[in-house]
Amino acid sequence: MLVRAIDPIPAYVRNTRLDILTWNDAIADLFVDYGSLQPHERNTLRLLFVYRPYRTLIRDWEQMSCCMISTFRAARVQAADKRPFDSLVEELSELSPEFSDWWQDLDVKGFD
Repeated sequence: MLVRAIDPIPAYVRNTRLDILTWNDAIADLFVDYGSLQPHERNTLRLLFVYRPYRTLIRDWEQMSCCMISTFRAARVQAADKRPFDSLVEELSELSPEFSDWWQDLDVKGFD
């Protein structure tokens, strides 16, 4: 696969729900060994809001997290089946007060 072939350049592939589907060793060395996580834990939003070590690796965690919520929200709107998105929102709202508060903020923020 291309992602593994470009190693040592860090790379991963994720879907519109922000699930991390495949990755190479360089990105695992940089952030987290995604292979050590359960499949349902390999989600960018989940990692940003629930997995504390991940948060410390992001330079501007708050901005990145807000932008990822906006990206996720836009993908949810376009999704034919919103249930996988809604189940993640429900889970993260229970696990992270920050996510819960920011999810309710309808002011969509993009990347600068």
